[in-house]
Amino acid sequence: RMISTVQILESRTCPELHPFVQEALFALDDASIPHRLTSTGRSYVDQLRLYRTRKKRRYPVARPGHSKHQTGLAVDLVVFKRYRKSAVQIMQENGMIWSKKDPVHFELAMVEKEL
Repeated sequence: RMISTVQILESRTCPELHPFVQEALFALDDASIPHRLTSTGRSYVDQLRLYRTRKKRRYPVARPGHSKHQTGLAVDLVVFKRYRKSAVQIMQENGMIWSKKDPVHFELAMVEKEL
């Protein structure tokens, strides 16, 4: 089961996030929903680089200091549009929050952590 995805999570995200996302990714696999984890934790420099090129990007990018990716409590997960509703439901059932404003972005719902 997606060992490389789990390794990415462990290297770039806050430990509190790991079990939630891991279980959600396994549930997506079990539901045969194709998915790709594209972004996990980010440094300030990573976030700044993305922010500076935000006009060229498909999805919104928060200013440095305002992204849950910098706390390690967010992931970006790409799914085909036809699977989005099911994928969002699975992610939410596993403790993640989703917003229509950024359709690939999921944050851990239960932990507040300062940037």
